[in-house]
Amino acid sequence: QSLFGVSYPFDAYMGEIASGKQISFENSFSNVPEQVILTDFLVDRIYPVSTTSPAATVVAKVENQIVGTQLKKGKGVAYYCGFRPRDDQSASLGYESRTLFEILSAANAYPSTGKFTENDNPTYVSRTTDFFATKFPNGTTALVKHYRTHRENWEGGFSRNEEADAKALAANPLPSDELDIQHLKINGRDVTYRGKMNVAFRTDDSGKLIAFNGVQCTGITVDNVNYKFSSQPVDICYVPLDAGLKTYQLRVAGEGEISLPVPFAAGKAAVKNGKSDIKHVVKDGNMVLNIDGELSGKWIDITFK
Repeated sequence: QSLFGVSYPFDAYMGEIASGKQISFENSFSNVPEQVILTDFLVDRIYPVSTTSPAATVVAKVENQIVGTQLKKGKGVAYYCGFRPRDDQSASLGYESRTLFEILSAANAYPSTGKFTENDNPTYVSRTTDFFATKFPNGTTALVKHYRTHRENWEGGFSRNEEADAKALAANPLPSDELDIQHLKINGRDVTYRGKMNVAFRTDDSGKLIAFNGVQCTGITVDNVNYKFSSQPVDICYVPLDAGLKTYQLRVAGEGEISLPVPFAAGKAAVKNGKSDIKHVVKDGNMVLNIDGELSGKWIDITFK
């Protein structure tokens, strides 16, 4: 209780039943929408408190009862939430509820890079756009279509029933897997892309593209620099194998001329499929090669020099 600067009167009832009541938010949480308490189950009970520290600020109430507080502690902030913040990403009630996300956002748990006016934190982007975004330790950003607003109607359980799944999908088809990304601000980058299913990319410190994975795409635009890989949609995976970006692997499912950005100031490259050399050209910061039916879908080894 000293951590939050509040006092809670313990009793044998383990909280108060508040089904049907609303939680309202104020002060630093004033932008958090009201939340309705759905049930009288134990998880939905509330735990009202009174403040014991003059520095504690009330941020949430149920009627006149305090159920949320904020208290600055050293370099951090301690928040007390005496209720269950709902967070429903499947629209199971016909609408999305995201109180937990809104609370964490108000508490600055999802800081942006500060490069844009929009918050480009991947978790924030995932709950406010059509895309689920994540960032990996090496700096790679991955994006997929987010189905958080697609209402679930499957029967659940821990095993699959193909017949039941087919009926559920027929009644409630999944949205298209097409990605149509237009100037999305994510992890400090401005991204435009069109493809299917998923896309992942990585840039160096200067913002230059150094790795990419995409499905049925022709290229990607990062910070207004257009990287055109092909004239027709292909599946492409282009990834470095070492920290120095000298050795890469490439896999293209499709056919035609493929153009890829080379790392650093590489002027030459050795390109092989197994022991066979592959004809290519390194020019103007790009490596160009032709993928035919024989090379489509196969891994190609690249060593830049």
